[in-house]
This record gives sequence, C-alpha cells and structure tokens, in this order.
Amino acid sequence: MNPPSSTYRLQLTRQFNFSDLDQQIGYLEKLGVDTLYLSPIFKAVPGSLHGYDVVDPTVINPELGNLKQLTILRKKIQKAGLKWLQDIVPNHMAFHPNNSWLQHVLEHGPSSPFYRHFDTPLSSAYLQGKLMVPVLARPLKELIETGEIELKTGKGSLYLTYSGIHLPVSPQTWLLLLDQVREQLDAESPEAERLELYREQLQLLLSDGYDQSAWEQWREEVARWSRNPEYRTVLTRVLRDINSSPDLLSAMLEVQNYELCPWSETDRRINYRRFFTISSLICVNTQDEAVFRDTHKLIKSLLKRSVIDGLRVDHIDGLYNPAQYLRNLRKLSSSDTYIVVEKILEAKESLPSDWDIQGTTGYDFLSLSNNVLSDHNGKLPLTRYYRAAIDPEHSLKQMQIDKKSLILQDYMAGELDNLTRYFLDLRLLPEGRSYEVSNIRNAIASFLIYFPVYRLYDEKFPLREASFRTVTSVWRNILYSGYEDPRTIGRMRWVFRHAQYGTDSDYQEGAASFFLRCMQLTGPLMAKGVEDTLMYTYHRQICHNEVGDHPGNFGMKVQDFHEAMKKRAQCWPLSQNATATHDTKRGEDARARLQVISASPDRWLEFVEKTLALLEEYPHELPERNDVYFLLQTIACTHPMPDTEDRTYLDRLKAYLQKYLREGKVNSRWETVNERYEERFSELAEWLLNGNEAFTAFFTPYLHFIARFGIINSLAQTTLKFMAPGIPDIYQGTELWDFSFVDPDNRRPVDFARRNQLLDEIKDLQSEGIGELWDNRYDARIKLWLLYKLLALRKSAADLFRDGDYTPLEVRGSYSRHILAFKRHHRGENIVMIAPLYLAGMEGMNPDRIADFDWKDTRVRIDNAPGTKWHNLLISREGQGREIPVKDAFSILPVAILAFYMSEPTN
Repeated sequence: MNPPSSTYRLQLTRQFNFSDLDQQIGYLEKLGVDTLYLSPIFKAVPGSLHGYDVVDPTVINPELGNLKQLTILRKKIQKAGLKWLQDIVPNHMAFHPNNSWLQHVLEHGPSSPFYRHFDTPLSSAYLQGKLMVPVLARPLKELIETGEIELKTGKGSLYLTYSGIHLPVSPQTWLLLLDQVREQLDAESPEAERLELYREQLQLLLSDGYDQSAWEQWREEVARWSRNPEYRTVLTRVLRDINSSPDLLSAMLEVQNYELCPWSETDRRINYRRFFTISSLICVNTQDEAVFRDTHKLIKSLLKRSVIDGLRVDHIDGLYNPAQYLRNLRKLSSSDTYIVVEKILEAKESLPSDWDIQGTTGYDFLSLSNNVLSDHNGKLPLTRYYRAAIDPEHSLKQMQIDKKSLILQDYMAGELDNLTRYFLDLRLLPEGRSYEVSNIRNAIASFLIYFPVYRLYDEKFPLREASFRTVTSVWRNILYSGYEDPRTIGRMRWVFRHAQYGTDSDYQEGAASFFLRCMQLTGPLMAKGVEDTLMYTYHRQICHNEVGDHPGNFGMKVQDFHEAMKKRAQCWPLSQNATATHDTKRGEDARARLQVISASPDRWLEFVEKTLALLEEYPHELPERNDVYFLLQTIACTHPMPDTEDRTYLDRLKAYLQKYLREGKVNSRWETVNERYEERFSELAEWLLNGNEAFTAFFTPYLHFIARFGIINSLAQTTLKFMAPGIPDIYQGTELWDFSFVDPDNRRPVDFARRNQLLDEIKDLQSEGIGELWDNRYDARIKLWLLYKLLALRKSAADLFRDGDYTPLEVRGSYSRHILAFKRHHRGENIVMIAPLYLAGMEGMNPDRIADFDWKDTRVRIDNAPGTKWHNLLISREGQGREIPVKDAFSILPVAILAFYMSEPTN
C-alpha cells in the first residue's frame, strides 16, 4: 500500500469541475499536497452543491465532465506526483426524476429489475404499503379536485405531472386508458379493431408477469399507432375527460405502484428508508450482492484502471451491515487500496478492530485536538455562569434525551411505527401473553433515545460481550430514569437475553434482524438529536458543539491525549486527521479562537457582561438570552481579523443565524418558520455590528485579544494535525484563516489565484523572513507558510510518520502545564514537536512577543535520542542537550519541530 502522506479535500461542483481542478494542479503540487481528496463524482441531481444526491452511480456527473476528461485529468495528476482519494456514497441515492432506477421501480413495481435496489416495501418485510412519493404540497384529494395533478402523454409514453414533476405510470394505467379510448372510437372502424388487439396483448403481457423487453416492444408499437390522426383526436379528448373527472383520475392513481402524498406526512409516516430525515434521499440495499455490484460497477472500473487510488466511504453507519459491506468493498478493490470511513466515535468508543480499513475520516482526531487545546480549568467558571445567568433550567444530560426524543416523536414517528410493527411481526415476545402496542412502541423509542453511541456493528446473536453490555446498560438506564412501564422494559430485556443466551437459531436470526434495523435508526437519531439540534441549543462553550466532539466535553488532560495518540499510532496510524470538513459547524480557526475562552474565562465574561448591560438600552424586543449568548460567541470567533474588511460578513452571519434557529427547533423550525423571531435575531446582530460605537468600544479590544491568542492556537492545531499519528487532511481553502460558518457557507468558492500568489512570495523564505510573517500574521501568510513546511516534512519523513512510534515527552518547570511535547521516532530518526497550551491564561503573556516571555525553568526532557544536537526544522535554529528550554524552542514562532541528530545537519 502507498498511503497518502497528506490529503487535500476539494468540493467538486459545476462551478468547480474537472477543468477547474485541472487549473489548480500546479498550485497543489507546489504546495506539497500528496493526495487529492474529492467529493463524489457520480451523476447527481442537476445543480447539486455537494454530490451526495446521486442519481446514477454508474456514470460520471456530466456537470463535472466525462470519463475521458477524468482519465486525462488523472494522468496530469499522476504526472504531478499526486494520488486520488475518492468519496463514495453507498447508503443512499436521490429520490428524483433523474434517478432512472427509481423511476423504473415506480413504473413497474415488483416487475422492475431494480425493485431490490431501494429499501422499500417491495424489497423488505420491514416496510409495508404502497411506496410513498412525498412530493405534494397539499392533500392528494384536494389537488385532484383542483386539477393540479394531470395524466399526460408525450413521446409515446404516459406520465403524471404535478408542479413541474413528471412521474411514470404503471402498465396497468394503459389498460384503463385504452378502455376509455375504446368507448369513444367507432366500434366498426379499423382503429377500434387495432385498439382491441393492443388491449388483448397488454392483458396477456400483464397476466404472465411481463418481461421488460416485451413491454417496451408493446409500447413502441402503440406509440407508432398513436400517430394516427383519429386515435390522436380521441386520445386528446379522453385525457381531457380524465383530468377533469376526479373519479377517473383517482382510478388512474389507484393502479400505480406508488402513492402520491404530501411531503409533510413523512414526519408521521414513511415506508422507505431515507437518509436521516431527508425524504429526497432514498436508501439503498447494498447488503444485497446484486445491488452492491450494480452500485459499485464504476467504482470497480476506476480502481482497476488506477484512475483512483483510495476510497472514502460516506455514512458507514447507515448501512444494514457495515462489516459485511467493508468486506465486500475490500474484495472489490484490493488489499493495497487505502480505505477510510466517515465514522463519528463517542468518548471511549473505538473503531471495530476487525474492519479491514485504514481508519476514519478524522472526526475523532478533531475532538482530541480540540480538547487538548482547550483549558479544562475554564470548565467550572463557564459552567457556573451559563447555569446561573444564561440557562438555569436545563441539564445537558436531560437535554440530550429531550432532543433525541423530539426528533423521534416529531420527525421520525413513521420510522418508529415501522420498527414497532416489525418487532411484533417477528413474534419475539413470549407467547400466551397480551401486550399493549403503545407500550411496546414506547419501550423501543426509549431504547433508541437512550442508546449512547451511533450504533453497534454485530452481525448476529450472540452479540460480542462488550456490545451486549452496552445493550444491557441501555435498558438499565431507562429504568433508572423512572420509566413509567417497567414491566414492558423487563419483557424487552428478556428478548435480548433470550437471543443472547438461547439456542434457538431461528429466534436469534429474527432478533438480529430487529437489532440491525434498530442500529439503522440509532445513528440518524444521534446525528439529528445531538449534531443538528442539541449543538444549536446548548451554548456553555460552542467550541465543543462540533461534529466528532460533544457539548459535554470540555478539555482533557495532556496525559490522556498522549494515551489516545499512542493507541492511534499502534492501531490506526493511517487514519485521517481532520480539523475542518464540509460538515463541521464552523471553520477551524474560529474553533481555535473559541479555545481562548476556556483559557481566559474572566476576560470573556467581562465582555459578555458589558454587552448585556449595553442591551438594556436596546430599542427593540430582545431574543432569548441563550440565543444572545450564542450570538456573542459566534461574533467573537468568526469576525474578520482586526483591521480587515469583509463586506459579505454581516449578510453571511444573518443567513447563518437563520439556519441556527431552525436547526435548534426552539424559536423557529424549517417546517414552521417564525419569521418575526428570526428578524429580531438578525436585527440584533446588525445593531451590534453596523456602526454601534458603544459596542465597538469594548468589542474591538476583545477581538484583538481573542484573535491574537487564537492565531497561536491555530498554528498549534495545524502543527499537531501534521505531527500526530494519522494522515493530515486539509479542507479546501484553509491554507489561509478560515472563519466560515456551517454548510453552505463553508462551500464558498476558493480564491486559489490569491493562494498561489502568496505561496510564490513566501515558499523560499529564510529564517530572517519568518519574523516578518509573524509580525503580519493577520494576513494569514504565516499559516500558509507553516502548511507548506509541514507538507514537505511529511513527504521527506514518510516512513517515520507512517510507521513511527509516538512517545510523550516530560515537561518540567514553572509553566509545564502550558506545554505539549512528544516525539515521533522510527529507525533512528527522531522528530520532536513542542506546542503551547492555554497561553491566554498566563499572566504577563504578550501574544505579540512570545519570544520575550520569561519561561523561567520550563523545559522539555528528551530521552533515547541518537544524539543531543537538535535542529529546528521551521526556523533553522540549532541547539544541544537532552533538555530543551522552551524559550529556545519558541525563539520566533510559538511552535517548534526539532530533529535530533548525531552529526552536522544538512540543509
């Protein structure tokens, strides 16, 4: 395997397609990137901004280019020494007219060769009823009566149309149509005789369980016949009669393989599996071998032709059996293919060790780095203030339960009903006893809500011991919560114990089927309840309201970080290290600013109190204080650097605040927008930022404070990402300061020309020029330069970073708690990283002149190096000794990378 030494994640769209990427190869090669990490390239919904709404996984998205262009582009990339990591989407496709497989299923139902491809009532006993097509704005009956749904013909085909949407109709529809046409044709005419022949052929075709070729041949013949003027005249009249008659049109709708219904109904009932609560994304049965082959045909071809080198698997938790899927994916690719999965790990959760992959996409690293750079000493004062002055009513633990319950009951009630009915159909409860369905439903709901991780990955009963302990603890925690029906919980616990310890293989198979379906819901419920609701409502410190992290986290001990990194080096050394993605809640440098709050809570609370005092003079009705507190943190962490201007900032902020309110589901929701409250929130933001002199007077000095210390955290975060075990990932454009809001703000076009120009200016800087970068660090060249140096280091010491050990280093002296140090070593090669922690909390620390700070006796102890001489790889400074004074390490920059050697270094 030739794994990446670094990845650079790019978002491909029609605004940045293969041709645009081609123009940036030179810049990315010059920067030192090793591997391009590309968003999905498969045919997606027209105008897609992300590519995860795939309509055909077997062809290249024409908005990006074609296969020939891709092949040519790949050769250029290879010539530049770059590899290709491709994002794939096995869990879902778009519920869209351009999805030809799905359209075929809608037209032909169980007779379609694609009926098993989608998780619907056609392919699974888990789901029942006629497949819902939730595209209507109002009830079906009302739309029929108003004539907004019509049956039409064109190009020899029939279809239903509503609000610009075209839907195929079943072959049975033609029988009803021909019956209507027959009534209006002259019974003695040749056309009536021809019609009767076609009608009899169609009846015979349908009675035999028609095949596709026979159906297409019949329809082509009818299409040719339909050009006859007499038939066309009658057909036009018949269609007019059908569309004007609610009874006739209803009869036509009744014979379809699907049910048209309002999109709003999917919160209460749903009979296909969807991605989270997004009804426009329908899930795929990749556990079926034939479906796997069909959906991975192009992927297999691209791998075989070496067009792509590695795979990133989107939303692994949504699959029915992730372990089986990864086994199949490994067989499809090869033992040398680099594979990572998008997986969010909760605290103390580990990636399954039996997965034949290289690791995750890096959210676990994001959480670890975010917490080690946050000062846990700030937890108590910030928690006390939040509880006392902002939100005294809610505990975080109960809020998480409440938010998950909200999502399940208000947005996923249909999924819960499906699971409840499926459980009862499986007859897993002891026979001879009566059960209230509502009690069973409530018990299953509690199981999903109290589940502590996204999901487990066992494929059958008995579960692994650790997994069964998790399941047992869920039922126990439900009872501890004061659940009102302990008898039903006891019976549900019996089901799992019986499956775990019994010997009835049929019973175990049924229990496993129910369990795996539960696991397909615990993940979406965690994501929607915590990531997309709790993280928009609990604001003690929004630094940890981040994908992969958790609002309940608040810093970690350095020794715990070291233990996590040692385990990472041992178990998952090729896992990605991410600090920003298209899914993160805010830019990586915004998060670095927020870390400053934990180190200096008093300074933060002083700013908050001044603002709240100012708001007593606010001329309008204020939003809730919790929202105000969020707004202040958001402004502090995302505001442009001091003395710089971004004319788009206020408008972007307002758009973000609207999304924040709707995601939080407290004062507004996507489906029930509270426009007045949203306006109040935007008005407050504008009042503070649009020339309010009183606010500016105390915000400006605080912005300077948090920005300057935030820069130090940003550089430490960047260096840590490259030096720690794992593959560093750079999200597009984050070579410069990135204070983006959540998607879609973080998908804005990247100004590569500016980055290329800046890189040319700084890439050959010598040590004497580094000080100038530091002095002008607001312009972000310092970050670009650091990335350039770190990318080169990862390439030059590839074996060390791929196979090297991780050793924590002892820090001694007065400020030892403010230093993080470790060593990477492999076959005599030793590189040491020294980074600062929580500097904003150090008395007398001037972020402009860190080199002048008196670190006193603070030093880093180096053991087991081949020599005592060291060379600072960032600033070409040298030293000697087993103990490195921090003052020497930070002589220019607040981070240091030291190489130890026996003889004189070579530059």
